[in-house]
Formats: sequence, structure tokens, C-alpha cells
Amino acid sequence: MKVVSSGEMQRLDQLTIQEYGIPALLLMENAGQKTFSRLNSLFGSLKDKSILIFAGAGNNGGDGLVLGRHLLQTGSNPAVYLVSGDLSLKKEAKVNYDIFKKIGGRIFDGKGSPSALDSLIQNSDILVDAIFGTGLNRPMEVKILETIQKINASGKKVVALDIPSGVSADTGALWGGAVKADLTSTYGLPKKGHFLFPGASFRGKLYVEEIGIPSTLIEKESFKTEILERPFIQKIFPRKRPQDSHKGIFGHLLVIAGSRGKRGAGALCCKAALRSGAGLVTWALPERLDIPDSFIPEAMTLPLPETAEGTLSLAAEKPLLSFAKNKNAVAIGPGLSTHPETRELIKRLLPQITCPIILDADGITLLTEEKGLLKKIRVPVLMTPHPGEFGKFLGLDARAVQKERVALLSETASQYGCTILLKGAYSLIADPNHSVWINPTGNPGMATAGTGDVLTGMIAGFCAQGIPFPEAAQIGVYLHGLSGDLALEEKGEISLMASDMIEKIPLAVQHLTTGKNPL
Repeated sequence: MKVVSSGEMQRLDQLTIQEYGIPALLLMENAGQKTFSRLNSLFGSLKDKSILIFAGAGNNGGDGLVLGRHLLQTGSNPAVYLVSGDLSLKKEAKVNYDIFKKIGGRIFDGKGSPSALDSLIQNSDILVDAIFGTGLNRPMEVKILETIQKINASGKKVVALDIPSGVSADTGALWGGAVKADLTSTYGLPKKGHFLFPGASFRGKLYVEEIGIPSTLIEKESFKTEILERPFIQKIFPRKRPQDSHKGIFGHLLVIAGSRGKRGAGALCCKAALRSGAGLVTWALPERLDIPDSFIPEAMTLPLPETAEGTLSLAAEKPLLSFAKNKNAVAIGPGLSTHPETRELIKRLLPQITCPIILDADGITLLTEEKGLLKKIRVPVLMTPHPGEFGKFLGLDARAVQKERVALLSETASQYGCTILLKGAYSLIADPNHSVWINPTGNPGMATAGTGDVLTGMIAGFCAQGIPFPEAAQIGVYLHGLSGDLALEEKGEISLMASDMIEKIPLAVQHLTTGKNPL
């Protein structure tokens, strides 16, 4: 499904009205009616329920007024609180205000006393935020911020229309504050701000309502951002294996990982790759690194010369290059260390590798000081940084990255001609053509050691099977999050470990291949 900015959504609305002749009033009617249907399906009968709608002066307020009318006509007890008074209502919102008033709807002026508002809130079952929609692009007035604070402190169920008021639809930033919603009913298409923090934490459960924008129009527009969905992942997932399969068909992955004190990173990466279907996995590691046979018996090892500190040395260059010939993918970085000699080794290797490369962790750290290396690599490259690593690569701190995640990721992938997966809540993937994908799977329990190594292994495993970038990253990140969600059901947020996720990869794969929902 496409994900749009406020400007892109506004363009869709305008084209729907101008080119297809669908009136703005009808779009507003559809929006309010669809939210009414959504609330009925979620809360059951709304008859006799007291529902307070906070309405702004624009289209979002108009959507709220339509909702109020449908509630009133079906036996609910709605009231509309006009945060800016009735004199500022615009066009279609004013039309729906007049209708609501004529059929006996209760309307309260935002210029009333604070105590009157407190009483309205206290006597309501559900609060509806229809103050600002996706067009908000400035800090909110103090009085509106105070109203939002009352909504958030009420303890009532809160429903936001389109996007919680105060959240930027483009970046997820807050304009001084925001309504904390239990659910958001958004119109036409989801907005970028629904998936970017801090705004993403204010929307609650997200529902996308179809309001009459022609599907042909959406398909015609070249929107660059999408959310990954199960049908898409199913479509690009490896097909069922033939009866005469053998391990050589499914690729040989070389994992260059591990150092003294960090052997677990390489083990997690290798095991995740095998669970993801790689036919063969060889782990290149320092020769004296103590790896019990029971650690991961399915993976082969390639012991290599090491430094005195237990990291790969420059003497590993020739055997590594010799072994890498005819391999299907190479993953570099988990637990590798930033030892100067190891960094020089990777610097020499990268331009000579002849199969797709997945760079993670310490492999990315090397590029922070050697960005020109990316231009010298002759094969497809995927980087998997977290915000801190990506920030160092760009010369920014992690907070600056989080403020402009989509734009920075898209521009960097295009500039360096590679695919980048920016890890975190709602991980992002960008390719060199400015396309961006948002991953919806995953949970806070995955914020623990080793989950990034698992992700690298999963993506590398799919890449070794011949799946190109960005598809290997799309499958890997979606299944990675789904595996985490399955592990969460059993282990809980606090106790979840990276190895728990690996054990859930088979069930996540089954989810895709059979269509059964395991959650």
C-alpha cells in the first residue's frame, strides 16, 4: 500500500474533485460515514453513548461534523465542541455544521469556560479528535494545546480522524504536543507521519478508510513510499522447492564475522541464514576463536589468521578472496571489531568481491571514514545501519537522523547507488531510485542484543538463494519482525532474546507460504 505526504494526499483530493468530478462534500461525507461504521464495528452499538467531537475549522472538523450527524441519527448522544468557534468554519465544514445544527445536534463554542469543557469531557464515553488533519504545518495555539492536554488526561477512549492533531503528516514530528489516540481512522491512504516517531506513538491502532478516491488515480501517481504487506511479500518469496532439490541450488553464503569476545554475533547470523533457506553457510572467523561444534553444527567454518587481539588480520586477505569466488553472497560485519588491521582487511576486500554484499555493524563503521569505497564496489550492496551508525556515516547524531528518516535515507541510497535498511521501529528500506518501503512488523521486545545479527543473516540467506536487493531486504525485514512478534507471544517483551526469534523463523515462513495467521 502506498504511503503519502500531506502534499501528495492533497493532490489526490484535488485530482479526484477536478478530474473525476467527485465533489469535496461527497469525500467528506464518505470520510465521516466510514469512521462511523468503523466505530460501530469496534465498539458495538453506540446507541445512547455520549461522544464528544472536538472539531476544527477545516476539512478535519467537517469530517467530525459528518460523524456527529450519523451518530445522532442512529441514537447516540453526540456533541460537537468547536475549538475555534463557528465563525471560522470553512466551505464544506460550514455546510455540515449547518446540517448538524438543523437536525438538533448539540454544539458548544470553544470560547466557553474551561470548567464547562471539563464537564463535557467527564460526561462523555468517547472523545473524537477532529481538530487538525494532515495540513497542520505550524505550532498550535496555547488554547488548543490546553484542550489537547485535557483530552489526553481524560482517561476516555480517544479516536483521531486522519491523524492525531499535532502530529506532522510528513515527518511524525509534534507541533508542540499531540492528541494521544487509541485508534486513528485515516482517509484514502496512510500518511508518513503514522509510521515516524514520535508521532507514530500517538496514533494507536491505525485503520485506513476508502473514501472514493479512484484506484486508477492512485495507481497513476508515482508515490515513492510504500508499506510492506503480506500479499506483496508472498509474491516475492521463494517458490516451493522442486522434488529433485539439493543444497547447491539454494546458494552458498560466506559470513565474515566474529572476534574475541564477540563470537555470538557470527553464530546468530549464520543460524538465521540457514533458517532462512540458504543451502550452505561458511563462517570465516579468527583461527583461535573457540567455537564448540555444538554452537552451530550446520555451518562450516573457515579459520583465518588473526591479530594478537583476536580479530581477523591482513594475512586473511588471500584465503578469503580465494574462498569467496563463486559464492552467492557475502555478509560482513557482525562482531567483526574495529581493529585497524581488520578494517584495512575489509577495505581491501570490498572492491574485489564478485557477489552481492551485506554490510552490518563494524562493516558499516569502516565506511564512515571510507565512503569512497562504495563507489569502488562492483556488485550490489546492502547496508543495515541503526540510527546511530547511519548518523555517523552522515556526520549527524541519531536524533537528527530520526527527525528526517525518510528523506535522509532516500537521498543517501541514491547518492551512493546502494540499498540501505535503516533499522528501528518501523524499519525503512531505500533503493537508489528513491523508493522507500516501511516495515510494519516487529515490537519493542526486539530492542536487545543480537537481533541485528539475526536480521543480517536472514537477508543474506535470501540473497544467497538468488533474490536480489531490495527484495531480499524486504522479505528479510518483514519475516524478522514477524518472527519477533511470534517470539513475543511466548516470551514477552522483557525476556525476548535474539535466539528466540531464530526459533520462530520456521513458523513465520509457514505463515507466508500457507497463508495462515499464527498470531
